[in-house]
Formats: sequence, structure tokens, C-alpha cells
Amino acid sequence: MPQALDLSHQESEASLEQQLPPLFTFHFGPAEFFTAMNHQGQQAFPCQLCEHCTPGLFKHYGDKMAGSWWCSQCHQNGECLDAALIEHYRKCGIDDETINGELPRKRWVSRNVSFPGMYQSIEDIEKTYQSVFEAAQANVSKEHSA
Repeated sequence: MPQALDLSHQESEASLEQQLPPLFTFHFGPAEFFTAMNHQGQQAFPCQLCEHCTPGLFKHYGDKMAGSWWCSQCHQNGECLDAALIEHYRKCGIDDETINGELPRKRWVSRNVSFPGMYQSIEDIEKTYQSVFEAAQANVSKEHSA
């Protein structure tokens, strides 16, 4: 077996799945998909895309912007990116470090194993994390006035 540091991202994921199988998986049913598709905000699909479906996104954004959840394109669990959400944050003047540390990187959330999941629109996220968006806006305003 190759040294762990020599493994590609996909090889390390496969190795982890073999050595440490997940304790549970999330199954999203028709009700959850219907909720997202008919949300008053923006269209929810496809918003979370895996490396298999969009390898170019992973090259562009890097693994730090990805997280483990289900792909809205192929519906498999794994590392995914919500590029539209990341770009929205960046348009608001929020840096990658703040995105990684203080903001959700996905619009579908699950609070615990027994809860099937909930969709958050970008507007919902802005309301919940209002102070982060206000701080970013203040920094952008300060930079433009200088």
C-alpha cells in the first residue's frame, strides 16, 4: 500500500471508506426535494456538486471549500462544492478564510442523524449570519473610500 501522503484525493477517500465505513447515511426523500425545488428563493438544483460530476470546480476552488454531503447532480454522498454560494459570499466581499470558518458552505443542512435535512436559501443564510455580511460590507466600503 502506498504511503498516505502519496495518495491522490480519490485514493485517500476510497481508503478511508474501506477502513472507516460511515456510521450512517442520509436519505433525502421526495418531500425534501420538493421543498428545495419549490422554495421561494433561488432554484436549489444543482447546487452541491461532487468531484466526479464537476472535477473542474475542485481544481478552481480547492478542497478547502468542499465538504462532505450529497451531490445534487448524481445524488451520491461525498465531497461536494456549492459554487453559487461561494461566489455569492465572494461578491459580498467575504474572504475564503471567513467562509471556511464562519459560514455554511452548503445550502442543505442536517442538524442530527434523525433529522432528514433542511434547505437554506442564500437569503436565509444572509439573515442568520447577518453580522458576517455587515462586517464584509463595512470592509468593502472602507476600501472604496480609501
